[in-house]
Amino acid sequence: NKHFFKGDIGLTNEIKLKNGRTQVEQKGTIVLLDQWLRKHYKTNNWEPWDFAINIFKDIRKQRQSPAHEVNENTYDPLLVKKQRQLMKGCWEALAVLRHALSNHPKCVGQDFDIPEAIIQHKIWTF
Repeated sequence: NKHFFKGDIGLTNEIKLKNGRTQVEQKGTIVLLDQWLRKHYKTNNWEPWDFAINIFKDIRKQRQSPAHEVNENTYDPLLVKKQRQLMKGCWEALAVLRHALSNHPKCVGQDFDIPEAIIQHKIWTF
């Protein structure tokens, strides 16, 4: 939800065109999340977050085409393998995001009930 970021980071990019005009483009929610986290989270190692944000972008990219096309139902035996890989990557990316958010100053010292399955990374990818 873009409203979460409003007033904290810019929701648009201004692009100068060759004709001298300025084009305003809306930032996507994944870009907004990335910028917001980089503003509020301090670390010496951004590699886990770079991995996570790339997973989120890959998921968005993969679902764009199927979400806007009508296709015949086809059987693809590789689909299950791709789905498992996608779910595993998504789980890892969400774990990075959960870790970052749990270190937010408003969360430090708070008592959250985190299910044991999440703590132990017990997931089932079908």
